[in-house]
Amino acid sequence: MESVLDAQGLWEKIKPVTDGAIDEKKNKIARAIIYQALPEDILLQVARNRSAKDIWEALRVRFLGADRVQRARLASLRREFEQLRMQETNTIEEFAGKLSGFVSRYTSLGSTLEDEVLVRKLLDSVPKKYLQIVASIEQYSDLDTMPFEEAIGRLKAYEE
Repeated sequence: MESVLDAQGLWEKIKPVTDGAIDEKKNKIARAIIYQALPEDILLQVARNRSAKDIWEALRVRFLGADRVQRARLASLRREFEQLRMQETNTIEEFAGKLSGFVSRYTSLGSTLEDEVLVRKLLDSVPKKYLQIVASIEQYSDLDTMPFEEAIGRLKAYEE
């Protein structure tokens, strides 16, 4: 939704850059775009809000929860991420997909997972049959700057 509003030049109605006057026409367009994306039951709950910013805030609180709840969800997600390990039956592609899923979930909670963390998690979580390639990658590459996709590619090449 943020991308759609930004592409239409309307994201400033949600997160104003300046304290300028509210352009009522842009506010109405932003509100209409948000309404189009909502199911009817949720739409009826936020329709009382007149500004796009107020609607967005109501949705944010509803779906992300209060800051305390959001922090608790993030802590739970971190624990789940730390415990994740690649199974012997998983392919590199499958496990990389799981890690990418965590990136999306972190983002939805307002946090990020850096490539460095993902690369280290990937290399630390693979089964013993990958030990040789992992040792080689760790010895000859800078893991702090290696893109996640590059680590996936190297492991996939070894897997094949």
